[in-house]
Amino acid sequence: MTMKSNKDGFTLVELLVVIAIIAILVALVTPRAFDMIENARRTACRNQLRGIGVGMLLYAGDHRGWLPAIEQAQVSPRQNEFRPGHPRGFTWHIMRLAGLEVPADGGGTLEPTGEYITDPSIWRCPSDRVNGDNNQIRIETAKTWDGTPPFDSRRNASYVYIAGYNISTTREGPSIAPVCADESNEVENGTVTPGAMPLLNEYAAHGEGYRNVLYLDGSVQALDDPDSANAIYDPLRDPARIQTVD
Repeated sequence: MTMKSNKDGFTLVELLVVIAIIAILVALVTPRAFDMIENARRTACRNQLRGIGVGMLLYAGDHRGWLPAIEQAQVSPRQNEFRPGHPRGFTWHIMRLAGLEVPADGGGTLEPTGEYITDPSIWRCPSDRVNGDNNQIRIETAKTWDGTPPFDSRRNASYVYIAGYNISTTREGPSIAPVCADESNEVENGTVTPGAMPLLNEYAAHGEGYRNVLYLDGSVQALDDPDSANAIYDPLRDPARIQTVD
């Protein structure tokens, strides 16, 4: 008596077809999944900037309208006189918002001044991975201010700060005056003139051209522009948009 064999499993051709279909589906779904993840991170980044904005406005309320600056007598930015960053670095401003003040000589212990932003992790954008002119600094989330090593704006912060505003006397319209934004991996500081800021490259937090911006009125907007490094300052270069606050 002859026994019939049952066909079990896939033939080689069927297996290759299944693999090809799976590969096509993965290729279609993966970019969309990455986009969804990045969109969620961008939203979280904007929420963090809103929190930073609240802390800055609280600070200004206790310091005669001044946002954190090296000297309270520092004048606010004027048209075509932008001051992104500061020679002493962003860390100093962050410490003041945390309720800590670095002594004038840069050494010694941190002195408490009040609490405005107490969580150091808020300064790291969820999408930020590297920093530095050559993208060589790995970004990490700081859990404390005095850890080992201590908080550092190049390693633990993802935002550039435009110093010098006073919410009571500034001439700039609060809704167009940038205060914080996703930083370029290259240093943005007062020695670089408007129109010549380092561009945001593919290694920046959200890739080329995209940055979230906190404005003086506390609002946060997404700026998607090939030259977003300079575009955040463009509205301030139009005299018709400058508002005088008595």
